[in-house]
Amino acid sequence: MASRAELLTAEEVRNLIAMAIARRTQRSAFYWRRKVGRVLRLPPRSGRSYNWFVDPSGDDDDLALIEKAITIVRAGHPYIA
Repeated sequence: MASRAELLTAEEVRNLIAMAIARRTQRSAFYWRRKVGRVLRLPPRSGRSYNWFVDPSGDDDDLALIEKAITIVRAGHPYIA
């Protein structure tokens, strides 16, 4: 696991997800931050490969884009501070 100094915050992860989607769509990062919703830190549990989840909103197309971005961001940042 990365040291605490290297971990991103929930807000930083939210911004990464929003920016990843905004670069590939006609919508702004502001729009996508609202759609991504909250990034919440999960309590420690052995066997879990990440410690955060997202509470997104939107139509099916929005949710599909958000889920794909979450997968990509989580691969590089599975744990948040």
